[in-house]
Amino acid sequence: MCLLKLEALRAFTRASYHNIPVGQGERMTDIQTTSKNISHLDNDRDITEGEIHSPFLNHSRGTDQQAVSSLLESPLSMHYMNKNHNGERIYLGKYPSVTSILGQTKPPNEHFALLNWRKAQISELGKKKFNKQAKITFKKGQLFHQAVQLYFNSSNVPVIEEGSSDAGYWQSVKHVLKDIENVVAVESAVVHPLLRYAGTLDLIAEYKGTLSVIDWKTSAKHKSNLKDCYSYPQQIVAYAGAVNFDENYPFQVCFISFLFIFTRVHAY
Repeated sequence: MCLLKLEALRAFTRASYHNIPVGQGERMTDIQTTSKNISHLDNDRDITEGEIHSPFLNHSRGTDQQAVSSLLESPLSMHYMNKNHNGERIYLGKYPSVTSILGQTKPPNEHFALLNWRKAQISELGKKKFNKQAKITFKKGQLFHQAVQLYFNSSNVPVIEEGSSDAGYWQSVKHVLKDIENVVAVESAVVHPLLRYAGTLDLIAEYKGTLSVIDWKTSAKHKSNLKDCYSYPQQIVAYAGAVNFDENYPFQVCFISFLFIFTRVHAY
């Protein structure tokens, strides 16, 4: 993968990893939400040697209110992702995904934390059971995202078997659904034409009245600070920046919200 692309994404998202505090966001019993204004990632910060700079906001773009209004009736859901021979996500045949870039450029502490966790899990469960459990966890995450996509595309509450882990996910997330409205994009691909990366974001909507890029993450435990989130903040900031330059999106965003969903069901 081109070093230029790796450095561009790292430079573009580094501020989110170091400067945005976690912990003041709203906490609920089974879901943790953090919403942050990231418009300060623009031209007001110093550029260190080796960084490739691109402004966060697109100053040549305004907001097309008529186009935005039409999206309220039919939210964007762009799809132009395929996979290369290594199984990595590639968009439009040439743009690497944000997740692929971050996966190949993990900081040493995150890389070794993942290796140590994997080693401990295999030691406890055995390799066969560990691999099986990993596939189940991945599938559960996929099903949850599909349920959320169905809800925001149709306002229909998905039919989920009571007592299942999927029911736990849905029970935990329904707290914040009332705070999300005016959806303009659901499970939609986005490309940054200048930094030449791409990805698929979960949702763009108004969260508590503010247009935000919203990302759902399933998790087994609460995240008490930013370092526990690993590269998630970088991922969602990269999506937001791409939205501001992708011609398919007739608006700009300055806020991100990442929500951690837990399987535990709590009585109300």
